[in-house]
Amino acid sequence: MMERDLTYETPATSLEEQHHAAYGAHTTICQSTKDDVNAIKSNDPTYIKFVLGHRDVECFSDLAWELLGRYISENDNLEDINLSPLGLADEKLCLLFQHLDRASSLQ
Repeated sequence: MMERDLTYETPATSLEEQHHAAYGAHTTICQSTKDDVNAIKSNDPTYIKFVLGHRDVECFSDLAWELLGRYISENDNLEDINLSPLGLADEKLCLLFQHLDRASSLQ
């Protein structure tokens, strides 16, 4: 039986609490991907290309996808996102892209 992700159903009150719920130490997302997400979130000017590994796709909660989309949309430096080999479900893509209409740096 598949476990439900209650993190998304009961959202945290602040953005930092949501970030911790989605990307904190208790998640199975690899550390290098967490570092990449943090670079996007903090608008790191040296971080311009994001490649998400297949293993982490399965570990991302709905909240993690939504926050990643929000971080990308607020980032001024990210130019390229590579998600092509992942075969993401439509529902995950909707969560990721719902905020990207504001992304100005993507090429």
